Amino acid sequence: MATLLCALDDEIVAVSLQIEDVDQLSNIAEPPLNRPRDLDQARAAYRAELELQLSILKDRKHARDITQALISDVPAIAFLLSQDRQIRDDQRLARQMSGLSVNNEDIAIDEDALHLENAIVAQDITATGTESCDANPSNTVEQCQDDLTDDLSTQQKCAACFYTFPSHAMAALPCDHEYCIDCLKRLFTDATKDQSMFPPRCCRRQIPLTLISSSLSERELKAFQEASVEFTTTNRLYCSNKSCGSFVPPSRYDRMSDRAECAHCGRSTCIHCKGVPHSGGCPEDAAMKVTFDLAKDEGWQQCQGCSSLVELTVGCYHMSCKCGHQFCYLCGARWKTCTCVQFEEERLLERAAEVVAREAPVPAAPENMRDVLARAAETRRVANNLRTAHECAHRGRLIHVTGATNAAHISVIAASGIDSDKRFTGGQASATLLMVMDIAIDFDGLHGA
Repeated sequence: MATLLCALDDEIVAVSLQIEDVDQLSNIAEPPLNRPRDLDQARAAYRAELELQLSILKDRKHARDITQALISDVPAIAFLLSQDRQIRDDQRLARQMSGLSVNNEDIAIDEDALHLENAIVAQDITATGTESCDANPSNTVEQCQDDLTDDLSTQQKCAACFYTFPSHAMAALPCDHEYCIDCLKRLFTDATKDQSMFPPRCCRRQIPLTLISSSLSERELKAFQEASVEFTTTNRLYCSNKSCGSFVPPSRYDRMSDRAECAHCGRSTCIHCKGVPHSGGCPEDAAMKVTFDLAKDEGWQQCQGCSSLVELTVGCYHMSCKCGHQFCYLCGARWKTCTCVQFEEERLLERAAEVVAREAPVPAAPENMRDVLARAAETRRVANNLRTAHECAHRGRLIHVTGATNAAHISVIAASGIDSDKRFTGGQASATLLMVMDIAIDFDGLHGA
């Protein structure tokens, strides 16, 4: 920005000097009768053009000064708006999961805040996006103005939030979809916290970090890079300190002592049993023995990629773990390397009933016998379709669905007594007894990634 302001100052000085040169030529003492009249008119016209250009340059410099002052406040304003909108989204999701109504006024406020937030981001990009025009001295003022007008007049719709923004405030993805900066940034920050969303992708194609890295803060970029190392590491190691539980990357392993030091709390962890350091062979973890005995009795399966425990309640036997490992739920082998069946008839019918309930309209009155029979027939039809044309794409968690019941019940395994923000796997020695909880996740309004 400082370079651009200096360039404007240089142009203003250059035009001012040209005006002085014209004035000096006009003041040359010549007999009035011998001075050509056409030459006087040409000088006057040239001077008027220079004065117009000087006025435009001064106006642009003044506008730059104002913009520079505003840009310094953009990060703080955008952060506050983003935090406020995140709180409202969490409150709305909690009310939906609890069966409570959502205040329409809150939705309207969120939409207004989103417009303002995106306008601020677009303003920041516009201020930096026009620098290429200013940096080229061969461009005239008219050319710069025309280019800027064309950019502002071209509007694109974001594939995630469906709002429209100037084309220069959008990011073109490898799948040809376009995201606004705010939505793309949120996708990357969410992927940092949720492995099921990592790596960030659209239409199953990975989104390059270079598209949004300039809009991420230093802390956000570092967090994403650290998450990238964690989520791509197999058989991960986490700090044995229960109050820490941070991921320990392989670069901190000491193969000589079979220990790894945590970069956050400084505690060491055994890289074999993943417990506290010890001498001799790894001791047996009584809590984990109880956990795996329970898993065996309940028929849970263990992921060979990250040692997490998984319980299947509905759907096919194709398991796609959050770590990326895909395996058969019946035998635990890598997917498509065994001869097990793909699904069980009872679970198939449960899945068909979920599909029918999701796509059915909301009934205006209690269902009569005809509606019940029609729903049963539709369930059988969907079950037959799933049986003959089975396809489990496992697109991920963010899938846009509509219908009467926009919720899916998922059984997950959570560690009792452990902070939910800590990432513990089923094979970790410090984990306590695992419990199965039924959680209703509302998919309404989520856009497919």
